[in-house]
Amino acid sequence: MDVVKPQLSIIIINYNTKDLIEQCLNSIYSTNSSCLYEIIVVDNFSNDGSVEMIKKKFTNTIVIDNKENLGFSKANNLGIQKAKGEMVLLLNSDTIVLENTLNNLIEFLNSHIDVTAVGPKLLNFDKTIQRSWFDFPNPLKTFFNLTGLSFYIVKLKNSKLFTSFFTGNNKPAFMLNSIDEKRVVDYLTLACLLIRKESLNTIGNLDENIFFYHEDCELGYKFRAAKMKTFYLPEVEIIHLGGSSSQKNIIASFEQYHKNLVYVFKKHESKFKSFQLKSLLSLALIIRSIFWFLGIYRTINMFGVYSANPNKSDKYRPKAFDVLKVYGRLIKAILFK
Repeated sequence: MDVVKPQLSIIIINYNTKDLIEQCLNSIYSTNSSCLYEIIVVDNFSNDGSVEMIKKKFTNTIVIDNKENLGFSKANNLGIQKAKGEMVLLLNSDTIVLENTLNNLIEFLNSHIDVTAVGPKLLNFDKTIQRSWFDFPNPLKTFFNLTGLSFYIVKLKNSKLFTSFFTGNNKPAFMLNSIDEKRVVDYLTLACLLIRKESLNTIGNLDENIFFYHEDCELGYKFRAAKMKTFYLPEVEIIHLGGSSSQKNIIASFEQYHKNLVYVFKKHESKFKSFQLKSLLSLALIIRSIFWFLGIYRTINMFGVYSANPNKSDKYRPKAFDVLKVYGRLIKAILFK
């Protein structure tokens, strides 16, 4: 007797998010999906009873129980290798799948053969919009973001002289009147991304040198190199609670985020652009240190929080010694590796 292969493989990475992944799985199984799917949970050595809960309550779910924390990329690759579907949905454990989300994403990919990957609009729990797509890194933009000067640059978006430098579809995100616009994008966050399995077979899976942060950007670069399109579909929505793991150690997340940024940029951009990024990133960290001593800009944004209107709770005020220590380590790593 022939076994019917699923059309879709949903891959969820779990690391000590027992309550969140239970909510996520409940939301998937309660939707009316028009396709046959399988769910693969890859657990990165959780100690909160996640695996036991999943095996007991969601018996149809495939569980890969790692004996160590392999990181986000390697764990996803294990799920992709196990996947039998024609399409793969990379999904965060801190998401809530809404009715018809899966159906609409699959329908779009089926009807647009020129598109390799598609992602929905991400919503906060209160249904406000999150950022879900991004431009590829840019040395100057990174400098502005890290020093806090981007706040003032954004105010120039209504200046005719400033906007004259950006034409057509090449406008960066902050130049758009709305980030909620259907379009081809550089890359989408992996909170929820539907990909053709054959495309992953062609370009290779996620870069396992990246433990956490910028896996999405690196994948986007691979799609670009292979001339594959990534599409943002805002009429399809999913709730993303955000930052469930990364917020537990903000300083470590800050350091890892910028190290991986340099790694990905160096891998996919020219030597000259990499030199620009490393130089401006180091300068930005020095400026931030000076700002800290002057009592300016002493907070670090929470990672995994992409609200269009962040509030005070999205920021973390670290201790002075921790700040200077991590800035020093980053500058050393950036300049001498």
